[in-house]
Amino acid sequence: MGSLTGPRRYGLPSNQDRRRWRAVTVVRQTARTVEKALEVDPTAVCNIDDLCERAAACLPTEVLRRTAAAVVRPGVRGPERTRALAALAAELGVTERYVAVQIGFARRLYQASWRIIRAGMQRAR
Repeated sequence: MGSLTGPRRYGLPSNQDRRRWRAVTVVRQTARTVEKALEVDPTAVCNIDDLCERAAACLPTEVLRRTAAAVVRPGVRGPERTRALAALAAELGVTERYVAVQIGFARRLYQASWRIIRAGMQRAR
């Protein structure tokens, strides 16, 4: 916490500082995803496709939302995944590598929002 709340040291951040900032970013983005998923009206979710779309829409950034919708949700693999990554990277104006690195995090956030919305649907019945 000291590197996050303490006075700014000038110069390049250390590897430990980078890991700490990444951890804070993960917590912040997870909290935003959970907040958005809890705001979804479970009575408005009609079917599984609607649930999947709303779960992807809960992710906190455009890159994560689009990655979840284009790669994670449909379960794209192999050569199709390579094509999907290239198309998505071109649309977003980032590198394919950047999108590829985001897939795991997008998957975890998508699964969390899906479970939260699904649990809300079951309670609403």
